[in-house]
Amino acid sequence: KAFESESKDNLFNANGFGEFKINQNLNEMFYEVENSRIDDCFFAKNRNIKLDVNFQIINNKVVVISSRQSGASDSFGIRVGDNESTVFQKHNNQKFEKKLNPYGDLKNDYSIIYWNDTRDMGLRYDIESKKVVAIYVGNENVSLMEGCA
Repeated sequence: KAFESESKDNLFNANGFGEFKINQNLNEMFYEVENSRIDDCFFAKNRNIKLDVNFQIINNKVVVISSRQSGASDSFGIRVGDNESTVFQKHNNQKFEKKLNPYGDLKNDYSIIYWNDTRDMGLRYDIESKKVVAIYVGNENVSLMEGCA
């Protein structure tokens, strides 16, 4: 079910998710998701977050933060479950990169990524059949469809 935002801090933003920042070091509040590790890459959860939020970790640093939970939202007011048109509307027709999902239906499944000026940080929306199904924020790894591969 969709959640009511626990606090204004629990939002995806240009640099991370709430108080958690991309490129920050891992700490004891994170625990590794079982069977998610490939070499120095794995997924983690945070003990303090009630939402279903995934942290992709490479070399003990947070590189991508994502959620597929219905209602998860970002600082633009875009939520998982919104129509794709809401993404364009809230981003004021800003330039974006569209990336087809090689694992999905090539017509209907793709990602829309908004990069910062230096292209080292991006906000990504996964779209399936014109609906937002996931929100991600991350460094250059945010454009990888495979996660740890």
